[in-house]
Amino acid sequence: MTFLAIVGGIALLSAFYWYSEWSEERETEKEIEAIMQKPKQNIPKVNEQPMEKPATRDLVKQVLRKMGCRVEDTDEQTITFEYQAVTFVMEVVNDCLFVNLIWPWCHSCNIFDIDEFARVRKVINEINSRSSCTIFYIKCSESDDVAVHIRKNFIFVPQIQHLEEYLQSILSSFFAAARELNLQIEKVRMQECENNP
Repeated sequence: MTFLAIVGGIALLSAFYWYSEWSEERETEKEIEAIMQKPKQNIPKVNEQPMEKPATRDLVKQVLRKMGCRVEDTDEQTITFEYQAVTFVMEVVNDCLFVNLIWPWCHSCNIFDIDEFARVRKVINEINSRSSCTIFYIKCSESDDVAVHIRKNFIFVPQIQHLEEYLQSILSSFFAAARELNLQIEKVRMQECENNP
């Protein structure tokens, strides 16, 4: 009889527990339904006009000219421009919201200089783990050089306020990445000299 009382008590406690969980879940569902049913009075209406295809390429060229950059069309997807004595390449088309900005040849080394190439690879990996730009290298087909480039893909739409300052801040991140690259390569070189006198 005691055994049946214990089993009955456990069954009763289990039933009570499951009922309370079910009722709490049902209350939460009712609250969510009530929230979803409320009229959206306080939410301001967003511009309900259909979005036009963005003229991203035209917008980029306009902003670059305002910044005093000389802009050249390389082909229908690429433009080049000079900013602070550095030539940048931008892949941009009118029907895309994103652009791809590249600083080609920000650094280079000879592929047969194994120590320097190892330093460059190590530093690139370290910087890429914490930078907003991506640094990458490519073996040059015409020579024995490895070209190091910096690239960043970002949105460029007219809805962004202060587009000139926005683009300048992105370009500043390129200069910061290049400075960090050269500084860290030199730092690794100095450490190697100290460790191998």
